[in-house]
Amino acid sequence: MKKLLTATVSILVIALACTKNVHTPTPEPEPPINIREVLTKQAWQLKELRALQGNKMYYYLRGGSNNNMNFDKEYVFFKDDNTGTYFDGVNTYNIPSWSFKDSIKSILVYNIDYRGQVLPVTWEHLKVTKDSLNYDEFYTRGGQISLAVGARTPVACGKSFP
Repeated sequence: MKKLLTATVSILVIALACTKNVHTPTPEPEPPINIREVLTKQAWQLKELRALQGNKMYYYLRGGSNNNMNFDKEYVFFKDDNTGTYFDGVNTYNIPSWSFKDSIKSILVYNIDYRGQVLPVTWEHLKVTKDSLNYDEFYTRGGQISLAVGARTPVACGKSFP
């Protein structure tokens, strides 16, 4: 009986001590995106915007029901030659220049030719993925300072842009 007990305990110790070595492959990290390429290959529409302009708060959410501004047709399109187009939903404006202001491409300034005057718009804390842009925005127009937090998504395929 003692031998049977010793044998049983030995078998249990060996069985419990042995673990199956299962190799779970580590997923390959996503290759870094080319921010400039992503930015310039498509037009970008607002998904959500929270803004303070002058002393008034504005809010827009694509498809939302509590908006106090309408950006349903608005988009910005950056071209690879550092020019572009801004459409506010009614009027199309030329972007004669845009550029990144830091080496990690987290600050972008674009200039809108706004009725003969250049309106510099700055996006800071820019985060770019293949299907989203997130940023803080500021500019001054007509003496009014505008501060905003924005999120953009690519415009649906099939639309044409100047």
